[in-house]
Amino acid sequence: MSPNRIRRIVNASLWLAALTSASVFLVAAVAKLAGTMDEQFAAWGYGGRFALLIGLLELAGALGLLLPRTAGWAALGLSVLMLGAIGTEVAHGDPVAALLPAGMLGLLSLVLWGRGLVMEPTTRGHVVATKNP
Repeated sequence: MSPNRIRRIVNASLWLAALTSASVFLVAAVAKLAGTMDEQFAAWGYGGRFALLIGLLELAGALGLLLPRTAGWAALGLSVLMLGAIGTEVAHGDPVAALLPAGMLGLLSLVLWGRGLVMEPTTRGHVVATKNP
């Protein structure tokens, strides 16, 4: 297979992962913003305002995944949310429910790898985040 064909396959895979993730997060954000998740958040010990905040962050992340320039940052932010979701599910005795955020974390990892950030050392020995070329 030629390098050009491999590059196209990888790019298509990254778009598929980003679009799938964005769709899931858009649905989840709408549910939280509509207030349908307030009771669940209360059962976990979080207030309704927290559900609203998470919904807004998921909405922003879903939109960010759709632009290659911001997809890495969006994937990083949403990954942090998914780590919190996994921790919440496990802490409240439902490790099976943690499988969905774990799967999303896998998709986001793919986006972060392909569209994400690379840590590069500077001449002074500091490490800075830069975009993949």
